[in-house]
Amino acid sequence: MNMNIYEQDRYKKLFIIPIILLLILLFFATTRLTYGMDFQGGTRITAPLEKEVDTAELEIEMNNEFDLIDLDIRKTEGADSVLIVSYVGHNAIMHMEEDLEAGRYEEVIQRAQEIIGEIELEGDIEGEEEIAEEYLSQSESHINRQINIYISEKAGSEEEYFSIDSIGAAMGQQFLQQARNAILAAILFISILVFYFFRKILVSLAVFQAPIYDMIFGLGAMGLFQIPLTLGTVAALLMVIGYSIDSDIMLAMKTLGRKEGTPEERAFGAMKTGLTMSMTTISALAGLLIISHLTQIHILVSISLILILGLIGDTMTTWFVNAPIMIWISKRENK
Repeated sequence: MNMNIYEQDRYKKLFIIPIILLLILLFFATTRLTYGMDFQGGTRITAPLEKEVDTAELEIEMNNEFDLIDLDIRKTEGADSVLIVSYVGHNAIMHMEEDLEAGRYEEVIQRAQEIIGEIELEGDIEGEEEIAEEYLSQSESHINRQINIYISEKAGSEEEYFSIDSIGAAMGQQFLQQARNAILAAILFISILVFYFFRKILVSLAVFQAPIYDMIFGLGAMGLFQIPLTLGTVAALLMVIGYSIDSDIMLAMKTLGRKEGTPEERAFGAMKTGLTMSMTTISALAGLLIISHLTQIHILVSISLILILGLIGDTMTTWFVNAPIMIWISKRENK
């Protein structure tokens, strides 16, 4: 039985599966993808955990108590157990900021008085705008203080041992733009290098589309499994791009750089080598995924899962899309 999927022009039908998957995952990438605190701003509080805490129950309680946006509570187990509380912001504070920006100063003051009551203003604060800014500032400080006290009681640890990280919305947007630039620059420079090496436009275009497909596949999978885009997951996506180019160059070298056998046989040989490499890497990443899940190291869970999904996507684009293209180019050159 002939196991070569590229023989008898069968390779021409292999495009169907990747195209269908691309359309499905493009939907998830554009509609379901979420951003982590690194890119949308927010606060992360890490507190030593001295009590047993049900994170799901605590998340419901904190939402009811403080009305926080995108609240996420996790804990790590072990010798140094910690409670990690992340949120984008407080609904009341966000509305007050919008009112302040729109010049609705009376509404800002009214909302603030519901939180902290009347406050004594310093003599140098004059004008309705400055008064509204002072009310907003003190309201935010009050809520943050109450959140810290609440977490301290639930975690059983003192506030002085807390680690608090805050990222403003503007800085988050700057980080997101830099991440986009890094991904685009990586794809661009890799494509230039491939073109310099092979000096063939069709080969360069084939290799160029591979990281784009893998990027959409990875982002779509993140949207499907609700993995937020963070600095750590961007690093994982860049690693997927590097692996993608590695397998595509190996395919091009074996299919176009050699003359023994038919193009179909050379491509099939390259596929067997590439799949062996991919399965070995996926097995190692699966081990990392299991261990990081058991030890509740969430960033490693996200990174290993993205790499596994990215490698699966790379398998699709390399052997179902690029391999048929390389076979077609080889046959065209032979003619």
